[in-house]
Amino acid sequence: ATLRPYPKGSTIISSNLISPPSSTSCSHSIQSNWTEHILMDLPARFLNHSCDPNIGVGGINDNNSYDFVALRDIENREELQFDYETTEFEVGAFEDCHCGASGCR
Repeated sequence: ATLRPYPKGSTIISSNLISPPSSTSCSHSIQSNWTEHILMDLPARFLNHSCDPNIGVGGINDNNSYDFVALRDIENREELQFDYETTEFEVGAFEDCHCGASGCR
């Protein structure tokens, strides 16, 4: 959960790589291109999924990792969540989603 509110468009997390890109995926990696996955440091590595996320991947940062930006205004104490399908060609972390969003896939 956030410790303060964030306006839409602001950078919430600027992550760092904790290992070189790999052809092997895991439940905590993000696909960076068709053949490679990256593993980021905390808290980015343990962000939860939502089909109605409040943050999204903003692009590659100076650390060769990803920044996460607010997709809408985020309130104090709100859980940060992003849509795993936006960073994977094929989601392997789960088969059925139970995030609870009204538009849950």
